[in-house]
Amino acid sequence: MKKAGVFKSTPLRCATCSEVNHAVCSSLWSEDDWELLSQVEPDMDCLRCCGRKGAMIEEDARKVEREMREKLEELKRELELAQENYRMLMTAVNGEGEKREELEKAWGDCGADMSAWQQNFTGNHTMKFLQEEAVNHYTSVFPPTDEILHVKAFLICLGKIAKLCLPRAMTDVEIAEMDALLVKK
Repeated sequence: MKKAGVFKSTPLRCATCSEVNHAVCSSLWSEDDWELLSQVEPDMDCLRCCGRKGAMIEEDARKVEREMREKLEELKRELELAQENYRMLMTAVNGEGEKREELEKAWGDCGADMSAWQQNFTGNHTMKFLQEEAVNHYTSVFPPTDEILHVKAFLICLGKIAKLCLPRAMTDVEIAEMDALLVKK
């Protein structure tokens, strides 16, 4: 349940006794309640006609407060998780951290060194980087997950496609191999 940003002073007429109350005074405290009000002409009963009295109304309010606090705690946990993921990503992007060092070592083992000036791979280094053995070697730095397996398969296919993309006419066998790689799932 979301907390309404601002409580409107919308007057509501009780369908039973015709008394006019503010929506908030009729215990419409959440954003969901406000959405219901805006969708159709409300057929509302006031708290008195519903049989809700002091202690019951206070309990309803405490329940809404508890739900809001639980939702707030859940959102805080999600935020902490997102911030941790962001920190890990920025560490890798900025070229810091253990994983980055392990990756650079694995890339060097495969003969693919970064250009010192551009901080990326160029020419034949890229082809070394995309060989199947090399892909298997440097992706082993990460724990095996479905995402890593998909990235691995993609890089291997990309390497095979790159080998076929030469400035010459392709043979029928190469064309068939290229077609198979492009439609591979």
